[in-house]
Amino acid sequence: MEHEDVMEDASVTINDHVDVDVEVNDEDSDDSIEEIDPDSQGVESTSTKKRKTRTLKSEVWQWFTIIKKKPNDTGPSMCVCNKCGQKYKAGSDQGTGNLKRHHKKCEKEKTRDIGQYMIASNSGAIDMRNPKFSQAKFRELLIEGVVRHDLPFSFVEYEGMRKVWKYLESNTSNICRNTAKADIQKLYKTQWSRLRGELLRCPSRICLTSDAWTSIVTDGYLSLTAHYVDQNWVLQKRILNVSKFPPPHTGVAIAEKISGLIKNWGIEKKLFSITLDNASSNDVCVGLLKNQFRLMNTLVYDDVVPIFYHNILEEFDEYDNDDLGSTTTTQLQVYLLEPRAKRTSHVHMLDFWKAQQYRYPDLAKLAMDILCVPVSTVASESAFSLGGRILNAYRSSMTSDTVEAIVCTRDWLFGEKVDLNDAVDNLTKSVMSFNINENNTEATNSNKP
Repeated sequence: MEHEDVMEDASVTINDHVDVDVEVNDEDSDDSIEEIDPDSQGVESTSTKKRKTRTLKSEVWQWFTIIKKKPNDTGPSMCVCNKCGQKYKAGSDQGTGNLKRHHKKCEKEKTRDIGQYMIASNSGAIDMRNPKFSQAKFRELLIEGVVRHDLPFSFVEYEGMRKVWKYLESNTSNICRNTAKADIQKLYKTQWSRLRGELLRCPSRICLTSDAWTSIVTDGYLSLTAHYVDQNWVLQKRILNVSKFPPPHTGVAIAEKISGLIKNWGIEKKLFSITLDNASSNDVCVGLLKNQFRLMNTLVYDDVVPIFYHNILEEFDEYDNDDLGSTTTTQLQVYLLEPRAKRTSHVHMLDFWKAQQYRYPDLAKLAMDILCVPVSTVASESAFSLGGRILNAYRSSMTSDTVEAIVCTRDWLFGEKVDLNDAVDNLTKSVMSFNINENNTEATNSNKP
């Protein structure tokens, strides 16, 4: 009995309240918290069990630092902004929403004093440059480099390159190949929206070229390329789609595929022409497309020549027949009465009509639409040469969506401008080197018995 009293006096009173870090799930909080074992809230028989620490995974902790508490400090946990020194509570019941809001409004984050700038000498002149590092800009430039130089997604995981990035900026956060792939898809969607707005706002009609291609893994693809003149009278070429196109490649299937791609871009009312190769299935495709757009009342040009251009051609015929009895003078008549330039003179056609667009607005509109018509499907075939470098023997497992995103994004960001003069000069040389009489002679000789 006496022994029991001693044990009772030596008993320890346990406080029912135990501090446990519990994260409040507010709308901006994304910290990953490790749960506490419920048994740890009771009496622990030994001191070997310790409360698990919270794992901080939110992005706000690159902008804030938790203040280390003193051993006897029973106050709430605090953190401090790395830029302005503002202190905030960092308890598990606070969340991270207030920290994110402060980061967006932090004055030190937006403005920097002279001590935060670096002075560099550039060709003998003093240059002020801002050394602030942006993780978002770094990732954007990294993804653009992967797209531009046909680099594999594993490039972002190269140990050597990560050491270079860490040497240049210690705050660099590395990404994995899956993140790089996701960033490319985001970049593709952003550029797709920008290009669609540009196509809908361009003053000229849009001409299309299309062709089919089979990849190294025998997957079928169909490319769709747009040609148009922008507001600055510059001829532009953009690869709209490199879409997966399984067989059969019949005229009906090609028409359905092209029609779906055109509707997805919303440019069916701005089309002027479509150029295909001489395959028999393409003849069927063109006929089906004309009938489909005619039923949808989106075929602006019926029977190839539109009404507006038909009137212009009628005026030209009247002028050629010296039938100028009308008292009114049209733009075409005034233009044809001007002195003609020498045939050997070098004239940039788009620059010429850009200068004359206010004097001859209707003729300038006509020139803008006609001068963007491609004469072959070479533009679409160039997309496949790029696709062949991306989808090769070492990268053959890439999905069709990823292939399209890389090919189109590269063309939209780093595509070369079309030089109309070079294209016309090359076409002229090809036509002038074609000897009709020689071909006819060969054909006649071959028919002789």
